[in-house]
Amino acid sequence: MPKQQAEKSKCSVVGCINPHHSIHRPPGSEPLRSAWLNFIFNGIVLTSVGKVFFVCAKHFREECFSNLYQYEGGLVKGLRLSKGSVPSVYGSDGQSKEVSCR
Repeated sequence: MPKQQAEKSKCSVVGCINPHHSIHRPPGSEPLRSAWLNFIFNGIVLTSVGKVFFVCAKHFREECFSNLYQYEGGLVKGLRLSKGSVPSVYGSDGQSKEVSCR
């Protein structure tokens, strides 16, 4: 995603006000997309939802990122999610649901 677009994008998770530098789009295929939408809307998914959503990196556990150490070391500019990752962390206090990376 171009840097300019990422700066304009906001995290779609209900109630998220975290400052973020890395955002991620939900996968297009089921059932992962449904799991992401369920998390984004805190279990109350509308029957009709838009196509474009973003989730900031703060909603994922560290093990969900395949390049976390390279990112932290300044070797790469963005975080990359591991295949099958689902957001699971609500709030800045680290409260999480019982979901982990696959």
